[in-house]
Amino acid sequence: MRHDERTTAPPDEPRVTGRDEPPAPTPAGMWPGETHGEVPAASPVVARLGETHGEVPVASPVGTRRGKTHGEVPVAVPVGAWRGETAGRDEVLAVVLQAARAAGAAVFTGNGDVARAVAAVGDHPLNFSMFGSMGLAPVLAAGFAARTGRPVVAVEGDGNALMGLSGLPVTAFAAGTPFVHVVLDNGVYETTGGQPTLAARVDLPAMALAAGYATAGRPGGPGELRDVLDGGLRAPGPSFVLVRTRLATGARHPRVAAHPRDIARRFKAAAGTDDTTTR
Repeated sequence: MRHDERTTAPPDEPRVTGRDEPPAPTPAGMWPGETHGEVPAASPVVARLGETHGEVPVASPVGTRRGKTHGEVPVAVPVGAWRGETAGRDEVLAVVLQAARAAGAAVFTGNGDVARAVAAVGDHPLNFSMFGSMGLAPVLAAGFAARTGRPVVAVEGDGNALMGLSGLPVTAFAAGTPFVHVVLDNGVYETTGGQPTLAARVDLPAMALAAGYATAGRPGGPGELRDVLDGGLRAPGPSFVLVRTRLATGARHPRVAAHPRDIARRFKAAAGTDDTTTR
């Protein structure tokens, strides 16, 4: 039988190993290098802020900055605090909108139930509600901030935030003015029926810091949230805020009644902008 040189070495010659030998196959589900069981060991570059507890990351300190913490988490918990419990969505939005109004900030809201809730809790000419374009509210808000120099708050749910992860570095780069990105995390796609998201398995504040945000954190109560908002709306760089909220109960807020064209006209009139406005 003729020997096939492509597959085996001649029986009377030793097998040669070296640079021409293909590498040993990597076991299924494992990365080259170190592994932890069947799950790749975490790279230092993508390490979470703080330690993890099971599959859910432990909350990062409020006001965490890249490389250090800014102040400490307050020991005293304000009355009506959420620490140990999840917050009500509308309660959180009331604090966010109050801070935005005090700073003269524009408010951009992601699509879905968050837009409905913002319109119901505190409608204002400087609110810009998104219809569709899931995950793009912060990017649009950052573009507005870059062109006008006005303080801006972008509010969205965890489903929107997960959809728009590719926009985090764009937002961080563009939003040079005071800019606060608020994510309300109830763990589900509430608008479409309560399907679970993967927010509990992702450290969104860590991802925001890695993308270039100046600060990121998880306020534990309304007082902490107000402090973070007030500080973020005075700081020159973008801030990221994640608030864990519980599922809303009762009747849903009605849809935003205005047509998108009317929302845009009202917003531009309140902001004193037109299509040629620059900083």
